[in-house]
Amino acid sequence: MLEGKKRGLLEQISNNWIKIYFGVALLALVFAYGMATAHYKLFPYGFMQNAISAARDWASSGKQYARIKPDKHLRPSRREGSEVSRHEPEKTWPGITLIAGMWGEQLGIRLVDMNGKILHEWQTSFNSTWPEATHLKVQPHDWDTAIHGMVAYPDGRIVFNYEHDGLVAIDRCSNVLWKIPELTHHSAYRADDGTLWVGNNIRRDERQPQFSMLEPPYWEESLMQVAENGEILRRISLLDVMHDSGYEGFLVDPNEHMPGKKWFNTVESKRMDITHLNDIEVLPAELADAFEQFEAGDIMVSMRNLDLVIVIDPETETIKWSNTGPWLMQHDPDFQPDGSILVFDNRARRYSTAPEYGSRILRIDPVTRAVDIVYEGTPDDSFYTSQMGKLQGLANGNVLIVEPEAGRVFEVNSEQETVWEYINRWSDTEVAFVSDSIRLPDDYFEFSSEACE
Repeated sequence: MLEGKKRGLLEQISNNWIKIYFGVALLALVFAYGMATAHYKLFPYGFMQNAISAARDWASSGKQYARIKPDKHLRPSRREGSEVSRHEPEKTWPGITLIAGMWGEQLGIRLVDMNGKILHEWQTSFNSTWPEATHLKVQPHDWDTAIHGMVAYPDGRIVFNYEHDGLVAIDRCSNVLWKIPELTHHSAYRADDGTLWVGNNIRRDERQPQFSMLEPPYWEESLMQVAENGEILRRISLLDVMHDSGYEGFLVDPNEHMPGKKWFNTVESKRMDITHLNDIEVLPAELADAFEQFEAGDIMVSMRNLDLVIVIDPETETIKWSNTGPWLMQHDPDFQPDGSILVFDNRARRYSTAPEYGSRILRIDPVTRAVDIVYEGTPDDSFYTSQMGKLQGLANGNVLIVEPEAGRVFEVNSEQETVWEYINRWSDTEVAFVSDSIRLPDDYFEFSSEACE
């Protein structure tokens, strides 16, 4: 009997050890597969990444999804003041200022004078414009989009992008005149001929012959030309422009250390968004004589994810000039009357060692490629936005700057002094994004100020 108990005990110990070995082996196998999944992007890597991203998104924007407040449009306040918090009339370029952003709990555009008085307002609602947005996979809440890129007409019309959600024209009373259900974004520019140039995305789910190594799905971005009545006239594929110009090398990631070169969109963080077109500007005839390499009608394009600014010949749809850096994740290059180009240099910290006041406004001579710093922040007067950003060179040499994450529009002079500042305060501790701003002459608008129904 005692012998039987011993055998039973030994069998139990043996069975337990078998279970332990099996458990340890299973854990080792799971760990090894997890490591392989992360390294080689095996199943279920995509689901895991999506789940992690969704969890982070909910952690940072839960109140927005619960419709308590528009968290994605808000940031902690960096400075004191509200509305016009600084104004030195003798140093500014006077006029009226259009500002697009989140006002309270509604997207819209305000027209203010130099003292901050509201002269007119345009109110917008994506869901009123598109009650059923069949061109999108998901119907967004009004808080889930933004106004990014706008053109103002003297009669009070405004054409603007709902960011990645569509192009819309409204009248002075905010009534929709026409709309284009496409994935338009970032930029809207009115050329000399009255047509508009707008950024647009097309999703590619299959390999394209000239880009067979680009792994789908990815966004192929295009420059879309639109008539004043909303008719689409032309599309220029940005990837085709690069291919036809011999610029495929910009689509290769030089930092991949695997054998052989990897195409740019194999980098996980930029998989879909290869070029990230964020600005289009057409050289106007009145400035063309200042640019010896360019002609009126040439198209300048900014590609954030390549740190690349190019100028395209609209006839051949090929690149005639390009420059990459010293800017990093740049926005809004603008032709200037003196033959230079102003560039909003974000220097996003996740890709840079720039300090917290690290964004800059740069000026480049396209002939010599010499670059000067027009404006940068200081530890005592910070200037930084990791995303978006707009600038406008003013006639007296000042620059109007949009700092979205600070909820701020401000004007600086050649001495790098801030001579005018507007802050879109949302609460005592938070500001709301401003995404765009344009300084206009006092007499630009021709419509009356009578109330709209």
